[in-house]
Formats: sequence, structure tokens, C-alpha cells
Amino acid sequence: MAATLLWQTAAMAQSEADKCLKGSGPAALAACDGLVKQNPKDPNRLTARGIQFDILGQHQKAIADYDEALRFDPKFRVALSYRGASLRMIGQYDNALPDLEKAISMDAKDAYAFFNRGVIRSDRQ
Repeated sequence: MAATLLWQTAAMAQSEADKCLKGSGPAALAACDGLVKQNPKDPNRLTARGIQFDILGQHQKAIADYDEALRFDPKFRVALSYRGASLRMIGQYDNALPDLEKAISMDAKDAYAFFNRGVIRSDRQ
């Protein structure tokens, strides 16, 4: 009985993680929010919720989640890359570029950071 309950709990947690990471829209955001509430210091969970905020056009909330993720792990490249993209989306190019440059320096294959840096450079010409 206990093993079945443990398996069901693990399956539900995986289901919520799948909704958060693979979904989009309010249901995905709710799933991410639940995961963050379970572990509010997890940079991965905060970044995943930030991505969902970005999808919904709530860039300031996304940036707040990326900021929090980076507070717990200042070298978390994914949060840097996505924060840079969010800052670009709201026109804060001067704040976005350092994040994007740092993400690229950490992983020269970060296509998302390269793309967003390119958009900024293009817009500035």
C-alpha cells in the first residue's frame, strides 16, 4: 500500500513537472507555481515558471523569477539567457546585453542567447 502511494505521488509530481516544462498557458503556469511552492529556492523551478510568465507576456514577473533563480545560483546560465531575452522583449537592451553576453561566454552553443543578442544588434542599426 505504501509503495503504491509513493508511486502515485511520484507520478503526480512528474505529471506536474511535465505540465510545467512541456505545456504553455495558465495550466502550465499553475503547475510551475505549485512546483515553486514546494521548493522556492530551486533555480530550475523558478526559471521554468519565469519561462511560463514570458509565454503569457508577463515579462516583469518572469524577470523577477529569473532574478530569484540567479540569487540562489549566480552562474545559472539558463536563467541569465532567459532574463536577457525578457529584458530585450521590454526594450531594456542595455540591461539585456550583459546577461546574454555572460550566457554566451558560459556556453558558446546557447542559440537562444545568440538569437536575442542578434535581435538587439539588428534593432540598434
